[in-house]
Amino acid sequence: HLTEKARDSDAGEGPITEQEQERQIKLPMGTWLGFHDGDTPLMARLAVHDPEEGYYIFVNRNGVKMRQVSSRELHQLIDRGLVEILETNSNFRNEVAEVRKKLDQ
Repeated sequence: HLTEKARDSDAGEGPITEQEQERQIKLPMGTWLGFHDGDTPLMARLAVHDPEEGYYIFVNRNGVKMRQVSSRELHQLIDRGLVEILETNSNFRNEVAEVRKKLDQ
């Protein structure tokens, strides 16, 4: 899951470096995260990860979009200890995808 080494969190925006491209956050869909970078903590579930565009969308329990962050911003939040994993129990989507593959054969 999150096995990131801390690094300088003051990295500015700009071209993504090769080192940043190699860092991957492996969060299953449905993972609940706690964000602690605002005035009040925010609990949200990962609903969308678009690796090509480089962003994550997090929603509340009703599916309402609460936050969209770039891959870089999520790395920085993790590096600063402002994100915690609350729950990762989402093999469900993978299981559904496997069942669909079997049905399509």
